[in-house]
Amino acid sequence: MTKCIFNNLEIDINSELELTDLIKSGAKNDFNEICIYEKEKTALTILTNKIKNKAFLMFQDLENEKCYTPLILENSSDLFVDFLLSNGQMDEYPSNWLVDIQLAEKAILEYYDNGQMWNGINWAEN
Repeated sequence: MTKCIFNNLEIDINSELELTDLIKSGAKNDFNEICIYEKEKTALTILTNKIKNKAFLMFQDLENEKCYTPLILENSSDLFVDFLLSNGQMDEYPSNWLVDIQLAEKAILEYYDNGQMWNGINWAEN
């Protein structure tokens, strides 16, 4: 069983299918926040903005107090994209830290399977 917080609701995930269904259930929302924990040692948080088809990811190594986000080198735009957090706060992140939502969904499924950052994304320590 894996602890997951989805739009401020704590949910226990018992299979990849349950996680996939949870992700699909959020497809109707313009914004989502998903945080999944691996044995309280690491966490992956994903914020999605369906309007822009973008996602912000943050991998946390809770034991070593390190944080990683995607770094998209070919996207040097100065644009920022808004994300609505489950507590009602609006945050914005630079576009070179963002990935398409579909890529973020692959990352969270990979994280669920092995508890590590997906190597399909270039991660940078913050």
